[in-house]
Amino acid sequence: MNSFIAQFQHNTYQKNYYINNMIDLQQQTCSSENIVFLGDSLTEYGEWKKLFNNEQIINQGIGGDTTAGVLNRIDETIITQPKKIFIMIGVNDLGNERITVDEIIMNYKKILTLFQEQTPETEVYIQSVLPINNRDYNSIVNNQDVINVNEQLKKLARQFKYQYIDLHRYFIDEENQLKPKYTNDGVHLNEQGYNLWAEKIYFSLGS
Repeated sequence: MNSFIAQFQHNTYQKNYYINNMIDLQQQTCSSENIVFLGDSLTEYGEWKKLFNNEQIINQGIGGDTTAGVLNRIDETIITQPKKIFIMIGVNDLGNERITVDEIIMNYKKILTLFQEQTPETEVYIQSVLPINNRDYNSIVNNQDVINVNEQLKKLARQFKYQYIDLHRYFIDEENQLKPKYTNDGVHLNEQGYNLWAEKIYFSLGS
């Protein structure tokens, strides 16, 4: 545990929260029939089992997480060879970590390579990063960076032969801002936002 803490001492996201949630993930009972939702707080706050009435869903979202954080804990996802993985990660890289689009995509490519090599039978769904609303709320994330990340994620999906789900287009207004009706703080989703997300990926979950 000491080496784990040292590895993340320079990151700006919630270190204690991340570590405590890592411990919880390690204690989860998983199987090859599981559908894993992997990401940050946007994923964590989703009531996926309830939304889909599916007890096989495992929520592996951790608030404040980044592509580097997912890389660090990826063994907890891979170890059970899940049936499906739905991943959304990247907005905290742009906001909290302020790293470049190229760095995000480099980390993302490492994540997908590990999926392909170590859990080859898993169906992987790359979900676009959602927009934020920095017009009505205080946020340092640039929506053009979000768009640029998503353009690269679409290319990665083709490269790795994974499914790309463009959620971004359903959440934006005419100014490429997250529509106010889907959020209470400009970044996180409200119930209406999660209902829309669930609607758009419903058929990808399958049986």
